[in-house]
Amino acid sequence: YAFAIEFQQQVIDAWESHGSSAEDEFKEAHRLLEQLKKKARGASPNNHPVKALPLPHTSVSSRRSQPDIPVGQNLSSTN
Repeated sequence: YAFAIEFQQQVIDAWESHGSSAEDEFKEAHRLLEQLKKKARGASPNNHPVKALPLPHTSVSSRRSQPDIPVGQNLSSTN
């Protein structure tokens, strides 16, 4: 997030130099900067750890089977 925050600050500085004609863009850029800062604070591993999704339940036979080949048929009999 550090690079994004730094870039967004440069965007704000650029819009600020345009004066009142770019007031809406300046406000939006500032809103996005605050959003990035909030996300960066939330990205800390001390806040809310992200839990990994569980792996799908598959049987051993379904992992060994080949696509388009019936489970009871081995590769040598396909020729």
